[in-house]
Amino acid sequence: MDSMRYINIIKPGSVEISEMPIPKPGPGEVIIKLLRGGICGSDLGTYRGSMIYASYPRIPGHEFSAEVVELGRRIKN
Repeated sequence: MDSMRYINIIKPGSVEISEMPIPKPGPGEVIIKLLRGGICGSDLGTYRGSMIYASYPRIPGHEFSAEVVELGRRIKN
């Protein structure tokens, strides 16, 4: 698999499923595979357009569980 799908809030009230290449981890970074994701109040506010500090497009989701699948340089396992 060379690409990944993600949810993208284009503007308030407009969401699309997009695709991008899977990135390579840089030094001190890891690549994770999302297992479960939650939608919280700030994600809903961004979708609804009520988050005054939100910029668009925006990828929602900061509450998740994941599996580490690749380590970047300088990461010790």
